[in-house]
Amino acid sequence: MIYQLIISPEAELDIQDAFEWYEQASSGLGSEFVRAVDSCFALIGRNPLAYPVRCISKCEER
Repeated sequence: MIYQLIISPEAELDIQDAFEWYEQASSGLGSEFVRAVDSCFALIGRNPLAYPVRCISKCEER
């Protein structure tokens, strides 16, 4: 079975906000944060069954 990782627009905004916060705290830290998030997404992509889906009401609509 093929799985697709879907990042909600809200989550994308949270990641962007966190990037900006970390970047203000220390130059380059925002980029390090984004690399860590990307690394987590890659882990999920390699072994999706190890990470159960957590749905809010929008998942139920699909």
